[in-house]
Amino acid sequence: MEEQLWSELKAFTAAEGRSATLKLLGNLLLKVSELEDASPSGASMPHKVRTSTNIEDSVTSLPSPVSSEGSQGTVSKHDLADPKPKPANRNRKKSEMWERGIKQYAALEDPWAHLRLDLCPAEHAIRHRYNARNKEWSTDDVFVKMSDVKFAQGAMRECFAMKKRAAISSNWARAGNYVAKRYMKAVGREEYFNDVILQMDTKALADEFNKAKPPKPVDVMQCYLIEFHERPGTPLYCVEHLVEGDYVKYNSNNSFVRQNQDGITRSTPQAFSHFTYHHTKGEKMVVDVQGVGDLYTDPQIHSYDGEGYGEGNLGTRGFALFFFTHVCTPLCSQLGLSRFPICAPERQLLCSYCAPEATSPKHSNTMIAQKMIGDSESLSDYGYDSKLLQLEQKVGPEVSTEEILKAIMDIKTIPETPDTDALVHWQVCQLYGEACMTEGNMYGRELSAAMGPAGLYHLRLAAMGGVRAAALALWRLHSGMELTSSRLVSLQEFLSDQQVISEDRNLAAGYLLLAARGGVVSAAASIAQQYASGDRLPTDPTAALEWYQHAYNWQTGAEDEIKKAPADGIEGKDIELNAPETSPPLYEILASMAEIMHTNGQLDKAYEKYEEAAEEAQNAMKGKLAAKYYEKMGIVEGEMS
Repeated sequence: MEEQLWSELKAFTAAEGRSATLKLLGNLLLKVSELEDASPSGASMPHKVRTSTNIEDSVTSLPSPVSSEGSQGTVSKHDLADPKPKPANRNRKKSEMWERGIKQYAALEDPWAHLRLDLCPAEHAIRHRYNARNKEWSTDDVFVKMSDVKFAQGAMRECFAMKKRAAISSNWARAGNYVAKRYMKAVGREEYFNDVILQMDTKALADEFNKAKPPKPVDVMQCYLIEFHERPGTPLYCVEHLVEGDYVKYNSNNSFVRQNQDGITRSTPQAFSHFTYHHTKGEKMVVDVQGVGDLYTDPQIHSYDGEGYGEGNLGTRGFALFFFTHVCTPLCSQLGLSRFPICAPERQLLCSYCAPEATSPKHSNTMIAQKMIGDSESLSDYGYDSKLLQLEQKVGPEVSTEEILKAIMDIKTIPETPDTDALVHWQVCQLYGEACMTEGNMYGRELSAAMGPAGLYHLRLAAMGGVRAAALALWRLHSGMELTSSRLVSLQEFLSDQQVISEDRNLAAGYLLLAARGGVVSAAASIAQQYASGDRLPTDPTAALEWYQHAYNWQTGAEDEIKKAPADGIEGKDIELNAPETSPPLYEILASMAEIMHTNGQLDKAYEKYEEAAEEAQNAMKGKLAAKYYEKMGIVEGEMS
């Protein structure tokens, strides 16, 4: 129990400061004394006396100060411990345990005593704090003493030791210890404010994670800005409490996942990242999870639109990079997180590369990995709600053409904005395309065995989820045409070499139909022509007229064209590259409609469409075509009389 107390004291101190910890311990000791007087012998302590912060691993030493930018040595806490007493009853034992805790903590030397910050001048500064709940900033006055010599630095920022008081005080030795960070290269002031917003938004998401009652709650360091308004240039510093403990980076914004020497990955940090994506419905994901135990700092957020949160925000590609190496664990299941669909070759790869931490000595980590990412059927029991999970078994590499076509035809409408999961599949597909360019070696993993089937699998799911560029890429693949999207050219070559995909006129027509339903004008015109001629699609004059009408309306603005590109613009660019040739001119669309109507006896409508076609041809300076359409008007008029 003392080990747990020690861990909780350290976590509370990192979050609230040394002075607050001493005050808490004093209040708890007073409460214990009151309980001893009021409770019968042997009565247990109320649970509410315990603090809520928890650190995952047992503590064997009291580390010296570290920040997210550097670390130092350790000092054994047992050097400070008193001999263990033997209390007469349980309450007395707990009371004396709290007394020892206070003595041990109060006896600790200030880790920054050697810096003599008390000799530094006290400076009046403005503190800027951000409330992630109401999205508002507040300011107040503080007094600080800060070293002018950095004690650590990272790739972008350097760190300075600092103490803070709400008012000028002579007792600076007991002031809380803080780390003040500034960029080494000049950046705009907005960068500092954005850093605070990022960290406090992450802290709010950590609160939501804890509401789901995970076995090990997490927290994020409180963060704010200090503005030295009396210094030249009024410099800003990003400030956090000093973190004491071993600093660990659990994942990154670029697919890195930390494993220990036995290849084991901690579940809590990875599940936290997954939770943030699920909780925000694909709007955000927290990565770069790092800190002391489960007290995190300096995170990164990816957002759906790729806006805000600095240059490390990689948008939907960032989501894909996380799922590219993520293995769902029993904790993901416990939290009800949507499993990201993967195909059989990927499952085998992840089993060989990743092993989540075991939750019971009776189960090996390999067994857990196989259970969590094994057969799709075994995972359907978790009740996840991803729409694409319903399609994953219909688009795998082993699925027949007939089954894929049926799945395509069952999709009647395409959402205006592609499903977030679908965009992530689109990005994962492109990651496999990049792996083909590097001969299967990517992010330290050998992917050759999976990249062809997996790339095709994610491309299909992206198309089913409303990504028009994916549908057009599949149309070109099954039509035997070269892809013009640079990210997928290598994947196409690999698929052809491995004979994973072949020309299929029916599948090509099916994917073109998906693109047309998604609002791609040239695809709609091409589908109309195929319905009219019976080429690849069954002859259906009604369907042909419907698609010609859509193509006409979208070109003229009479009907709003469905949005084809997300905010990052990537899909829109690839649509342009992969789509059929430029949509036919309006006069050709009108003439084609008139011909179908004429053939099917709709003479009045055919006459009107030929007349509209002739007028459009004249406007386009196509005199011969206009004359041809007027001639056909005469033929229809003769048949009407």
